[in-house]
Amino acid sequence: MGFVRRKRLYIWEMELGGPPGGGEAIRSEYERHFSRATFIIDWYHASEHVWGCGKVLFGEGTGTSEEWVKERLSLLWDGWTKRLLDELGEEGKRYRGRRRQAVEDLRRYISVMGVSL
Repeated sequence: MGFVRRKRLYIWEMELGGPPGGGEAIRSEYERHFSRATFIIDWYHASEHVWGCGKVLFGEGTGTSEEWVKERLSLLWDGWTKRLLDELGEEGKRYRGRRRQAVEDLRRYISVMGVSL
């Protein structure tokens, strides 16, 4: 990737906040302009999504929430993205309403972003 392209990407991300539309738009633009680059998501951002889902499912600051989050983050860290997606797919079936939506949102985020740490 040339210097000018990297500089434009940096300006686009840092000053403009990336394209509107969230993860799908970001992924699309990266693929359009940087098709040979490896797409990664920073650990902090990915873990925020996992923690957010855990809080909805089990409440903030609970031992159950912490255990659930640590198990899922471990799968991400170790590169078991497909396994995590499969588990979230099954887990989402056990919930209704807001909880199901939280699991589906996390699964979609991981799937769309192709999380690779």
